[in-house]
Amino acid sequence: MNEKTLIVYSTRTGINSDAAHIIAEVLEKDYSIDVTIADLRDGQPDITPYRNIIVGGGVDDTRVYDAAVDFMDKNFEGKNVALYFSCEDGKNPKVESTEENTRKVLAKNNSLKPIDVAAFGGCRISEGKPAMDELNVERVKDWANKLGKMFSECQQPQPMEEEGKGFFEIHCDVAGKFRFHLKAANGEIIAVSEAYETKQAAENGIESVKKNAPAARIVYKTAE
Repeated sequence: MNEKTLIVYSTRTGINSDAAHIIAEVLEKDYSIDVTIADLRDGQPDITPYRNIIVGGGVDDTRVYDAAVDFMDKNFEGKNVALYFSCEDGKNPKVESTEENTRKVLAKNNSLKPIDVAAFGGCRISEGKPAMDELNVERVKDWANKLGKMFSECQQPQPMEEEGKGFFEIHCDVAGKFRFHLKAANGEIIAVSEAYETKQAAENGIESVKKNAPAARIVYKTAE
């Protein structure tokens, strides 16, 4: 898999930067995903080349940094978006705090449905500077592995029986649902499926189409 992934973050202490680099290392090493990291203090990067976008929203007490909120004011159609927060509620992030911070960071794009949201807690002081503690390092790695698996399940073409003709393509939409497209040999979309909760369900839908379509008749419906 070689889909491009962008990790952007807002930070003041550097903790969100630590998390971004840990996530990138896991995705690159274990899932062969091409990752770019961007600090929002350097400006907002172009999201066009990226299929997956991970946003790290810095938190100061109960306030999410404006840079992360402003970044979300974009069109993320067709992209997988995940959010994370660092230094939230000390060592143990609270569910209600994470939900509230998610609402804040999505204030300018409240129709967007992230595929996943995570929060990490405390930090330690290393050489006079804040650094992520070991417990949270492991939490970040676990979440990165979860994302890697989710990203890896997206955009896997399912070939039809006759190679070189049409093919089915499964993808994840912005709401985290799975859909399949039936495409012609030239890549043109012929049909689009309903939304499925799991990749397996989408695969079952493909098998149903392949089984029933050859014998299916055409029915014309007219207005009464």
